[in-house]
Amino acid sequence: MDSEPLSITFTGNGRRLQIIVEIVGFPSLAQEAELELALDTFVKSGANIVIRTDTCACLPIRYSHCVTTENGIFGADFALGLCCSYRPQDIAGFVSTCRMARVPVCVPGLPALSDFFVNTNRVEIQPDVATMPDLDVECGEDSASVTLSLSSSLTTECDFVSESRQQQQQLEKQLPQAEEYLEDVNLNPFILQPPKNAQFSFTSFIPPPLEQSNSLPSLSIVGAGPGTPALLTVAAIAAIQSCSLLIVDRLVPANLIKYALTVQISDPAEINRKNGWRRRGMMPYILHTRKVPGNAPLAQQEIEDWTAAALRLGHAVVRLKGGDPFVYGRGGEEYLSASKVNIAGNAGIEQQLNNAQHELETGCCVVEPFQPCNIRVVPGLSSSLVSPLVAGIPSTHRGVADQILIATGRLEEEDKEVEWPLYAPNRTTIVLMAMGRIQRVVAGMKLANYPADLPVALVEKAGWGADQGEQVWKGTLSSVVSAVKELGLKAHATLIVGNVVTAFG
Repeated sequence: MDSEPLSITFTGNGRRLQIIVEIVGFPSLAQEAELELALDTFVKSGANIVIRTDTCACLPIRYSHCVTTENGIFGADFALGLCCSYRPQDIAGFVSTCRMARVPVCVPGLPALSDFFVNTNRVEIQPDVATMPDLDVECGEDSASVTLSLSSSLTTECDFVSESRQQQQQLEKQLPQAEEYLEDVNLNPFILQPPKNAQFSFTSFIPPPLEQSNSLPSLSIVGAGPGTPALLTVAAIAAIQSCSLLIVDRLVPANLIKYALTVQISDPAEINRKNGWRRRGMMPYILHTRKVPGNAPLAQQEIEDWTAAALRLGHAVVRLKGGDPFVYGRGGEEYLSASKVNIAGNAGIEQQLNNAQHELETGCCVVEPFQPCNIRVVPGLSSSLVSPLVAGIPSTHRGVADQILIATGRLEEEDKEVEWPLYAPNRTTIVLMAMGRIQRVVAGMKLANYPADLPVALVEKAGWGADQGEQVWKGTLSSVVSAVKELGLKAHATLIVGNVVTAFG
């Protein structure tokens, strides 16, 4: 394997790396000495070996030098899984837990489940020679380093702390595995729900962060792309993994949320250090919006009220929106609303609670400095540009189209119609949210002199793949209304109108 090694150095006065060892099945007597030698090698390198308590009770080896824990892999920097049989189902739970905690995991013999290999030539453990490659462990001559190399099943080009392009390549290679372990990820314990029959904009059910931070409360308005994990950006994942409250659009798929919260994008210690927010292994609270057709104004105000309440509680909030937050995502409204929220500049949540208690008891108000919260926007891939691409349609093409018009087919005022500009043959018109009003959209275009035989395409769930409901239809403006009804297209579909639809024949 030609992968770049990741070298980890342990220092006497620094934080000692913890390596969790999970034994699934048990080695034969002939392997006991080798297994113990491997553990000793890690200890001599300066690492703390942490073995789960239930595993220790069954191990046929000495473990007096090991620290036991009831908390599994949470808080560890790396996880090492050993098994004596080639049975992926035996370690699926362990791998799933590691991924949820974003701890890189190594399972010798199962490269599809491994994020790294432990490589050298000092110790060899062969739980099953017939089905598993060697697990090699080496301690440096100065007993101060252990060398780990990435699994070729994930990447052969980058180490854990990599540039964005390398991280994206790593994520793409993890996607086929993700479908398997995401089924075991349970987000229900972290989901918040307003009380039954609660009125819109009720906020008292939102708890403070699970862990306090010295950082100021913040809001990241993040684009989730068209809905598939494959098109979620590294920046979006990093923002999601550093938040304490995730407010999610109703149409964002559950698997995308699970993937963003569990996928490994860099060295976990780097994530923890840079964001300074929550301990690895802790999941954020998750709050789904209640916006459905017919209640958009009330639901939008509720989202802004939830965000304001969470910021005042000290949360690092991620507002996860489908597509790009500033392309028909009402992200601008939420940005402006949050910019008006004042938060305590110096007082933490505990101090604010103490101040409130003092005010109740004495009637004297404690005045603290206030300031706006930190707000940033993370772009996402808009389906308005992804849809033509996956359908093999260039949005612009020399000699065919040099303009793009992105429009909505649905205005907030039900009785108003979209004002379509006069038809231009060199323009591509891409319409979002048009399926429920397709007849009115087509009628408006015809009034603007769009030809009845103008090429048209419909793309549903762009980028998801055919097995996840992606479909493409091509026809003309005169036949698109009946096509929408026959195909049963819903909110995820995009309408593409213009000569570029047939640019490639």
